[in-house]
Amino acid sequence: MNGEEDSSKILTSERKPTRVHLLIFQVGGINFALILQESAYIKSIFHGVTPYEPTVKVPNTPEYIKGLTNYKGKLVLVVDLGKVLKIPIKKSRENKFILLEIEDELRAFLVDDVTDTDWVDDISIEMQTYYSIAGMSIPFVAATVMVKNRILPIIDPNLIFASTPKENEENSSFSELSDKI
Repeated sequence: MNGEEDSSKILTSERKPTRVHLLIFQVGGINFALILQESAYIKSIFHGVTPYEPTVKVPNTPEYIKGLTNYKGKLVLVVDLGKVLKIPIKKSRENKFILLEIEDELRAFLVDDVTDTDWVDDISIEMQTYYSIAGMSIPFVAATVMVKNRILPIIDPNLIFASTPKENEENSSFSELSDKI
């Protein structure tokens, strides 16, 4: 058996790439992406994008909790993604909510704007353990992907809701917060 036979077996045994649907959005003028369908990478279900709606502040919650809003008769916890990522959101009437179902609960991320959707092969997604922009660490980035000649960090909403930034020496989880609301 020679090297040529070995490489042909590898090529024929490789699986076909799976197409992954991305939602591209901005926080503080920086482009990010979310995977729209439940996949091996992300365990959340995309419900849609809505224009900014007023929220009701929930007492004794961290500053990244924007509050609660009503979506089709359901209370939805709204998270200011800019505060979670430590990137200021450009406040305007153009802000959007990205609605996701995470562990059977509807949640919303406040973002600057939703700019695009795109399809990519899952093999183009590169898993990350650390991600930074201009030397600043950006938390909750699970992977990166090349889309239209630009590298986009992919936010994992499950990481955000499972582990939140420390505030006043406390490290509460969103699931604990949801139980209190």
